[in-house]
Amino acid sequence: MFLLSSAEEFADIRPCVENTVSLAAIVEENRQHVADLAEANRQLESPEQSRTTHLEASERRFRAMIESAPEAIVLCDPETFRFEEANEKTSKLFGLTRVQLLGTGFLELSPEWQPNERSSAECAREKMRQAMRGDSTEFEWTHTRADGSRVVCEVRFARLEFFGSLLLRASITEISSRLELEKSLRESTERLDLVLRGAALGTWDWDILHGEFTYNDRFAQMLGRDPREAKDPDNTWARDVHPDDYATASRDLNAHLTGGSESYETEFRLRHKSGHWLWMLVKGSVILRDTSGNPLRMCGTPMDIDERKREIEERLVMERRIQHAQKLESLGDLAGGIAHDFNNILMAILGNADLALQDISPHSPARDNLQAIESAAARAATLSKQMLAYSGKGHFIIEPIAINEFVDEMAHLLEAAIPTSTLLDHHRTDDLPHFNGDASQVRQVIMNLVTNASEALEEKSGVVSVSTGAMECDANYLEATEIAIRSGPKQVLSEGRYVYVEVTDTGCGMDPVTRARIFDPFFSTKFTGRGLGMAAVLGILRGHKGTIKFDSEQGKGTTFRVLFPAVENAE
Repeated sequence: MFLLSSAEEFADIRPCVENTVSLAAIVEENRQHVADLAEANRQLESPEQSRTTHLEASERRFRAMIESAPEAIVLCDPETFRFEEANEKTSKLFGLTRVQLLGTGFLELSPEWQPNERSSAECAREKMRQAMRGDSTEFEWTHTRADGSRVVCEVRFARLEFFGSLLLRASITEISSRLELEKSLRESTERLDLVLRGAALGTWDWDILHGEFTYNDRFAQMLGRDPREAKDPDNTWARDVHPDDYATASRDLNAHLTGGSESYETEFRLRHKSGHWLWMLVKGSVILRDTSGNPLRMCGTPMDIDERKREIEERLVMERRIQHAQKLESLGDLAGGIAHDFNNILMAILGNADLALQDISPHSPARDNLQAIESAAARAATLSKQMLAYSGKGHFIIEPIAINEFVDEMAHLLEAAIPTSTLLDHHRTDDLPHFNGDASQVRQVIMNLVTNASEALEEKSGVVSVSTGAMECDANYLEATEIAIRSGPKQVLSEGRYVYVEVTDTGCGMDPVTRARIFDPFFSTKFTGRGLGMAAVLGILRGHKGTIKFDSEQGKGTTFRVLFPAVENAE
């Protein structure tokens, strides 16, 4: 640095200074022009660069979108079916790199024919045309991988405008595993259905929380309902439980719901749609509870056991019949044995009494005693005959009997046996066949029936009708008669034509207890120990290979029909 010593020195250099200032100004002006030109150039280039940057950003976003998709995605040319773009999942699905995929197309990765026996090319063009029209297109498609294996996919086509080009976007999801699972589930369901059908089981599902009850077609069929009625949102099935079974079914159910039992199993009757009752064996268990242990869902199976119940009931009835028949048979053997021995003793009493009466003076005071002994012994002999008749071991004198003539001959005896307030009415069928029987035993049967009928009128005026006839009896009819019921399988009644005598009264009828015991030995509604009564009738009919059937209703009267096997050619 230097200092000017005087004004004269400054004046000498002033032109140089001014030139320097002017040059700097020129440089600054040129620099500003360059900056202005650069700014102008930058402004000219910005729209093109912006568009390029925007396109690059859009492509990155699209790429990120298809790469993050859960399924394979490709963009296809709708005319050539060639792939324009594909994501990584497409590469993995087909076993090809992205470059290899872009060199191929939809049809190259498909077999020539689809499982529906249509060509892949035809089907693909049809689906693509639908998609290009804007229709929703979703379908199953069999593709071919690079290794030649086939894979079943679910394909969805959609039209797409991509950077000014009209393309077809295909979303491809492999469903081979799902189809295998569905097939396995379907087969498992079919096997379960076969097992349930084979075991005659239905299924039910109770949503306890929402109160909805659902059952399968089999259960609906059991109840005679349409399978479309198998959903019961109001849980109305409980109203179809038989009133007599509801308390037991509810008790067992509540015990399981509250944890009192490990499973639910009970038998009750449910109402069939037609109105009758069906016995069901219902099993189930709670399969879902909340954290507090409250039941949320319960499932189980019903089984129609109505036929089994009937079989059990029939078996019990048959067992009771057999037991009763065995009891009566034992009692008959005992009665027969006692009657034979008792009859021998009575013969001695009657014989000696008769001899004594012959030897004693007519005026002897002992004569009345001997006559009383003889009368009592005669009554005892009558009882002995009844016991033999009950046991079926009485002495029968068999001869052909014409029932109409036989009843006519008894008319005066029957009239004498009933009160005058009772009207005895006869109804006969002509030209009846004969039957073989012991006249005295048959007479006792008819007399017992008429006497019982008159007593059923209870000293009131009424009618007792005696009818005769013949009928064809099949096995079903005979099995419902008292001999078959009370004698069990040992007494076999032959089908065919039977002659019958029917005695009907307009009396008081019988209650169920009396109907059940009417043929028991010494049973009577009058007083205890009156006699063998209807038990003797049963024994006589058993000895004649006949039977008896009766019908009685309290307050309406009773009808007894005794039947004897007919013989067409009686001698």
